[in-house]
Amino acid sequence: MPHWQLIGLLGIFTIHLIVFLRLTVKHRKSYYALASLSFFLLILAFSLHLWMPELELGGRKVYWYLRIGGWLTAGLS
Repeated sequence: MPHWQLIGLLGIFTIHLIVFLRLTVKHRKSYYALASLSFFLLILAFSLHLWMPELELGGRKVYWYLRIGGWLTAGLS
């Protein structure tokens, strides 16, 4: 994935995180909190992919684990 796409996705995920965090605080609903967690994990995953792509754990890239976590929490929300 090109650098500009990663940076664009980081921006989009950050905006979504801010919006869902505000909704979580305002309405105190668990599905907003799960959506916030999803975007937080995706921000971490794409940040690692962009700035530390060589970081590995158990033979897999660390950002892969964070991305899977983001997908799972998105599915739960």
